[in-house]
Amino acid sequence: MANESENIDVKMLLEHMQGMERRLIKRIDGVETKLSKRIDGVETKLSKRIDGLEDRIDRVATNLTRQIDGIDKRLDNIEIETLPERVVVLEQHCGLATT
Repeated sequence: MANESENIDVKMLLEHMQGMERRLIKRIDGVETKLSKRIDGVETKLSKRIDGLEDRIDRVATNLTRQIDGIDKRLDNIEIETLPERVVVLEQHCGLATT
């Protein structure tokens, strides 16, 4: 027969399982806390990078707008005095000549 020290009753088994449950919950909580901190850190980094990219895009857009405005002003000041000979020939060939 088994002696007293080898007897496992339901209460002892329940206490052991509850202890295991507490340790598992503690580990899961620890992992959750670590992951939460890492995710927060990644979100912060991404947010800063996105803000930086948005600033750069705004500066590029502003610069391009200025360049386009400058080109438009220069084009407004250009007057065509005479058409190149090939354009005149093409206009005559197509019946569009105005001379």
